[in-house]
Amino acid sequence: MSSVSGGAGSGYIYSWTNGSGNLVSTIANPLLFPFASGVYHLTVSNGNCMASDDVIYTMVPIPVNNVSATPLNGCIPLTVTTTNNSINAISYFWNAGNGNIYTAEAPAIVYNSCCTYTISYISTGLAGCTDTTIISPVLTDFPYPPATIIYEFGHLTATDFALYIWYFNGVEIPGNNGPHQPCDSAGYYQVLTSWNGVCYMLSDSFYFDCGQGSGIGIENTKPDNLFSIYPNPTSKEITVNYNLNTSGTFSIYNLLGEKQDEIILEKNTTKKNISFNNISSGIYFCVIKTEEGKMFEQKLVVQK
Repeated sequence: MSSVSGGAGSGYIYSWTNGSGNLVSTIANPLLFPFASGVYHLTVSNGNCMASDDVIYTMVPIPVNNVSATPLNGCIPLTVTTTNNSINAISYFWNAGNGNIYTAEAPAIVYNSCCTYTISYISTGLAGCTDTTIISPVLTDFPYPPATIIYEFGHLTATDFALYIWYFNGVEIPGNNGPHQPCDSAGYYQVLTSWNGVCYMLSDSFYFDCGQGSGIGIENTKPDNLFSIYPNPTSKEITVNYNLNTSGTFSIYNLLGEKQDEIILEKNTTKKNISFNNISSGIYFCVIKTEEGKMFEQKLVVQK
């Protein structure tokens, strides 16, 4: 809401018109809303004499925030990617809550210590008007060793954690969030564990035949001579070397077991270059699955 002033005193007739010649007010000091930018013309008369003047008014739009950040929880070091779709802002001020200040439009915020933080963002417009947005909480926790899976009396066990998500041949087993998993079928088992729901760690992939055939077998599926990744950590691209003599797939999973990408590996090839333009910073697990069903896994760190 804006006002303009004629200021001639009482006993006068006032006529305010906009740039189109339309009458907008007949009082000395009108309070107008909405008040658009443009030229406003004032005519003042006392019945005999008349005077006029023009006022040029420029409206400066206020900033309106539209920001987000992800992920808001995870293991240290945690990189939080911000998105900024705010309008009418000419400067940006991010307070990460950990002592770090950022003035970029959409910075990547890195947390290297525990535990709870609040992100505040202030945008400033041309006239000095501001808009403030609070993003909270950001939860971080120290990484810890992934679980080891033990076979006991027809069950798989991973102890000393509060939360569990089990996987069979790379697919989540629904309905089981406890430390014990029935070993019903031969195959590759993994478990995603956490102490507090903030920092999750995925175990290695182990093969169990669940008592079939020649007995109980276990195989850690990370043979470096068959499958390697470099550079690791990486920022945007990796080279995958493999010596499998078969075709298969190369898949990338986040710590929640969600597949981020999958690439076909052709038979009789030994190297593949893979870019990560659409993958955020974090810890991932790369899995090669052959056409015979064998699985090989490596951990990958992406830092952007």
